[in-house]
Amino acid sequence: QRLSDVESPEHEPPEPEPSPGASAPGNGFQASASEDRGERGLVQCPGFASRLTGVGLQSSLCGLFVFVAVYETVFKSKATMYGTAHGEALDPASVQINGAIVTLFLCFVALAARREWRLLFDGNVLRRTASFALPSLLFSFSLYVEIFVLNFISADEFKALEQSRLLVTAILSRYILAVTHSWAEWNGLLLTTFAAVSYVATRKMERQTLSEDGGSSDLHFIGIPLTMLVVGVNSVACLCSERACKSEQHVPIYIQKILMEVWGLFFGLLMSGLLNPLMLACMRSVETNFDIHLGRSMQSLEGNYFRSPLHGWSSAWAVFMLCFVTAKSWVAVLIIKRFSSMVKQCCSVTAMGITYFAVKLHICEHHGVGAVTCWDQMSTITSSMVVADAVLMLSVVSYFLAKRSQARQLSMQCKLREAEQLLNL
Repeated sequence: QRLSDVESPEHEPPEPEPSPGASAPGNGFQASASEDRGERGLVQCPGFASRLTGVGLQSSLCGLFVFVAVYETVFKSKATMYGTAHGEALDPASVQINGAIVTLFLCFVALAARREWRLLFDGNVLRRTASFALPSLLFSFSLYVEIFVLNFISADEFKALEQSRLLVTAILSRYILAVTHSWAEWNGLLLTTFAAVSYVATRKMERQTLSEDGGSSDLHFIGIPLTMLVVGVNSVACLCSERACKSEQHVPIYIQKILMEVWGLFFGLLMSGLLNPLMLACMRSVETNFDIHLGRSMQSLEGNYFRSPLHGWSSAWAVFMLCFVTAKSWVAVLIIKRFSSMVKQCCSVTAMGITYFAVKLHICEHHGVGAVTCWDQMSTITSSMVVADAVLMLSVVSYFLAKRSQARQLSMQCKLREAEQLLNL
């Protein structure tokens, strides 16, 4: 009886006559039905096309992020090698400062081209600016501390401990964003975390086999707490940034980037002027008390306080690094705003696995910094690393499949609620 009432002329408005330029009858019926459901206040579930577009956009953005993150690491290594060879070590805060300057310039160009100054200086500008202060401060601090961690712990151990940010972000998202995860998602996160740790352990064994210098030290009681500090601060910064970006979806991303980078520039200058002397005094104390040499970071700190945006940036590798650092920050914010911090973290794990092959191809240890590719090093790739990379990639895929399965389940529940509301009319 209820179904007949819904289909009866008393309850359903007559279908309008199609115009000559209208679409097919099937599409017109679906559009009118959707509009009618919206007028009645019924639940409207996303269609197949929108879900497919979301999957395609997520894959494209993640692929772009992986590419940019991989070559950011390559250019950062080459810029560091060039600076060490020519005595032009970069100020640890200069990368962030110059990146903020470039980003602000691009954002203001976009703002002027689209003539949307009113969105930047509307009545919510103070509240909006304050909402980005905390994530910008946390991002700046985590990037700054990360530079010094490698003086107290090996790069491989740092990467292994850093992968705990997947779980830390998932746990903190429950309290910061009120996001819950299914058991399948937790299983995917645990699998991805252990796969990343296994990958780094395999890489460390390969380094020992090839007699490579991993840069390890026995100051783990300093390095491990600093690494955990970086992981925690970075996770909170990602979640706070996600909350700030998603709170106003109608605000263009370049306006949100202006608010973030203004704070980033301020904190970068503050850290370069205040934290550099403090960190220099701490590292001198460590050298004196533990009888070790921390020359790399000491060289970058001593006398290299921010003098000008071009100080220590004479190499082309530093310019390329700056371009990719800036691009990575843009793509990361796009992923966080459109999807979530968890998606961004999974993309970072994928980039870590691919970086192994890019470093083998481009970081030519026996051909000098100027060499672009060194195909002879590809023969040193071991089968164990290939297997570890495959396991890492498949674990990331398993997490995304778990999220897709949960999305399908939620979509089915939405359709059931929609059908119940139609039956109750």
